Amino acid sequence: MTYPRVGQPPGRRTRRMLPPKPSRLSIGLDGGSWEKRRDASNCRESGDPWRQANPGGHPAQSRPHSRPVCSPHLLEILFVERNLLVDSILVFVGILAFASLVFVFTHLRPLSDQEKRQLAEKRRRKNIQGYFSFSTTELPVNSEFKKRMSPSGRFYRVDESLHRFPSVAAALLKYKKHEWIIVAFEKKQNVNMIWLNKGFDRSQVSLNIPIGEIADIAKRGDYTSVLFFHNHPNSDPYYYDLSRPSNQDLYSANRLSSTLNVHGINSIEFVCERGAHYGYYASCADAFFPLSHFVVTIDRVNGSSKLTNLSLHVQRVFYRQAEPLQKRRRRHL
Repeated sequence: MTYPRVGQPPGRRTRRMLPPKPSRLSIGLDGGSWEKRRDASNCRESGDPWRQANPGGHPAQSRPHSRPVCSPHLLEILFVERNLLVDSILVFVGILAFASLVFVFTHLRPLSDQEKRQLAEKRRRKNIQGYFSFSTTELPVNSEFKKRMSPSGRFYRVDESLHRFPSVAAALLKYKKHEWIIVAFEKKQNVNMIWLNKGFDRSQVSLNIPIGEIADIAKRGDYTSVLFFHNHPNSDPYYYDLSRPSNQDLYSANRLSSTLNVHGINSIEFVCERGAHYGYYASCADAFFPLSHFVVTIDRVNGSSKLTNLSLHVQRVFYRQAEPLQKRRRRHL
């Protein structure tokens, strides 16, 4: 039944406006629209239960926070990429497993003489690194002792651990306008005597006692190592880095170590700058952690079983090369 519009003269009637009929191009063979069928297909691919239950609904009418509809082409690309990644991982794992099996079966034999020496050298370097492990923390020192340091040179009795003493020496030389040198005598990882003297100017310093006397003192006191510290005064640390040794420093370190190593004494060299220490040279005597001791230890277990042989080979191949000194990184002042 139709009703007259408001404001129209009586007797004139109009039809109710109906929605337009869909054209033939938008109708499928079964009477449903292509848009409706395509939307339903995408919903089935996306796995959205609301859209599957309402395939004809407009995307704007979907539930809040619903997942976006994924196209079949995008899903196919993601599936292929995932398969390629899985295949690559499986190939890598297979190659790694094959290489591991080859290594195991080829290293069940005992170590040769050359391989035993290589492993002994690595163990010796590791022990030396553990012995000369130094703290990198800046430490406070007695200001009165720092003021009374003899410029011409003098021996002092101290009691400090080897682990902490480089930080103590760097603190003593901090803010010095001239170059100074400190000689520390160590045994059983403890420093109980030092020598120090002032240099000629801010660019060079030398020992006021001969190196032969230092070697004699170390021998008489049964000291294991002698540590040398000297500072590089730096007026502007923001622009200049003086933490590296000069050519003269390297030459002097080589000359001092050759004299001390003959007497079975280790020689360690440091540069100090602005309260930080930087080890740059180390030469250990052959009698310090002798290599023959490690070779004998390896000989006792070498060839006792295939599993022990494999363990020795793993240590020889995969042990990291150790450094005798723990160097400190450059600080940002």
